[in-house]
Amino acid sequence: MFQLFFLFIISGALCGLILASSIIQLEVKLRFKDKEINSVNAGNFIGVIIAIVATLISLVHMFWVGPGQIPFIGNLLPCLAVLLMAKIMLYDAFRAKYPLKEGQTVSKAEQAFIDIAIKNKVVIGLIGLALIVLHFFFQGVPLL
Repeated sequence: MFQLFFLFIISGALCGLILASSIIQLEVKLRFKDKEINSVNAGNFIGVIIAIVATLISLVHMFWVGPGQIPFIGNLLPCLAVLLMAKIMLYDAFRAKYPLKEGQTVSKAEQAFIDIAIKNKVVIGLIGLALIVLHFFFQGVPLL
């Protein structure tokens, strides 16, 4: 099932590049029909599709056991990193479409997510991208 592995690597790398693009001065550009998506407007349709595909592939990859791998633990860190990156991308897209109104408050869980993940999304993107690259080169190592 190397197809699943490469799909996981590509979707995770795209999520990491989109989140970390502001610090590495890279603009990820994809073309879909007549619309162009780049890392600045990743909250549109294509960014949501990338995040959904990354979430689904990551969930499948987490429980997929390849030859010589430890079940579940073998892919844990890269899968959790891709899930977090995809959740950040989906949250950004949701808040871009439905912004908070004046005086509207968010729950404590959402505020904690904003304080931890959204404010540090560039760092999370870089760490996730590094984990994906390490997972690609050292796929047999547990937790990588």
